[in-house]
Amino acid sequence: MSLAVSENESTFLYKRVESILQGLAMDDALNITTHEASSLTDQQFLEQLLSIHTHHNFRDQKMVKRLEQKRAGQQKFMAFLGRFGGCEKQTSFAKLSGISRQNVYNRIKKGSLIAVNEGGVPMVPMFQLDEQTTDEVYGLAQVNLVLNSAKLSGAMKCTFWLNEHGGLDDVSPRDYLVNRIGDEDALNKVLAFAHKVGRQGY
Repeated sequence: MSLAVSENESTFLYKRVESILQGLAMDDALNITTHEASSLTDQQFLEQLLSIHTHHNFRDQKMVKRLEQKRAGQQKFMAFLGRFGGCEKQTSFAKLSGISRQNVYNRIKKGSLIAVNEGGVPMVPMFQLDEQTTDEVYGLAQVNLVLNSAKLSGAMKCTFWLNEHGGLDDVSPRDYLVNRIGDEDALNKVLAFAHKVGRQGY
């Protein structure tokens, strides 16, 4: 569920994209034909333009390679999150979870709610909500604070929550707690595991 952008925002975005394309064309760097573009999906077309822009702006091929590897890793990670409900912008997440946008922002800053960057935009992974109740996963804030104290990245925190673990009946911490709402022993077990992961640096 995404919020529609305003007309003014749309106009700015159109002009920004137009300016980027004009800059590439003027420098004779827009090396993609109409025929080639017409055979691509929207996603493939945008990725192609991004690759052209990266190669044009970074002459150091080692830097280009690092950026493309980082981008590929980010795409793979976002696809992984997509299997668990994907992500939403903070405003959308606030509406879906029934809390204020400011509360979402404050909790992300504090570390009790996970956010990841997608194209420079903070996005909130939806796995943090229980799809059956639309409430937060039982113990979410407590576990996230433990992971945050270990200075783990957003990606590492997500991986902790979503990967299966032998010490939790071979299910993920998320599924373990979703199926044990209100079970303090279960929460303490996940918290202990989070402390252990934090000490190991995951």
